Amino acid sequence: MAEIKCSKCGAVTSVGRKFCLKCGAELDIKNLVHGGGTGGGRKLFRLVRTLILLGLLISFVQMLRTVPPQGRVGTEADADRFVARLQKLEAGIVNGTPTEEILSEAELNAYLHRLLLNSPTRISEGYLKSEITDVRAQMLPGTLIVVWTAKYGALTLSYDVVCAPKIEDKRGLSFELSRLRVGHLPLPGRVGTWAAKRLARMFESLKSEHRVVSALTDFRIIEGRARARIQ
Repeated sequence: MAEIKCSKCGAVTSVGRKFCLKCGAELDIKNLVHGGGTGGGRKLFRLVRTLILLGLLISFVQMLRTVPPQGRVGTEADADRFVARLQKLEAGIVNGTPTEEILSEAELNAYLHRLLLNSPTRISEGYLKSEITDVRAQMLPGTLIVVWTAKYGALTLSYDVVCAPKIEDKRGLSFELSRLRVGHLPLPGRVGTWAAKRLARMFESLKSEHRVVSALTDFRIIEGRARARIQ
């Protein structure tokens, strides 16, 4: 914004006034200056800047507030039972026979923990090195909540995704995301997609599991367990 600087007292006054508001001296258009803004304009700028900084600070704090893992923790025996149920479902695909299994929350979490320990992709190299340290799922009616934590050096962040299962023709089971957060901060667009893909890379090599998931004809989540059916 253009202003005129008083040659007598140095005060600046908005263009359009003939006399200085501070000392009353006559203003000379030759003393035109730019960028100072009126006092009200400067105050507004400082207020907006403060609000932006406050918003960034709040967002940073929300991001650092980790979400505690949810869902029952299973044992090695639970992981073995989960593998056995997957094998029965896969046998149903091969034999062409209707097969149904009930997968418990504890079994799923024990299996996820086993996968995590044996996954070479849990550690990400490159510019942003990270390590996924925990994955846990909670089964609620019609909803699956997955919480995972990752370490970035000395910094630990948690992510959680809320999704609903659905069966699609010729594609089997998929999940419709309704929320994805880092800490307590919602992740928008591409950032959220990157975080979800980072976790999905852990399961890319699981051919048998992908085969079962793509062949499911029914998958329903109830409290603490899910019913999976082939044909």
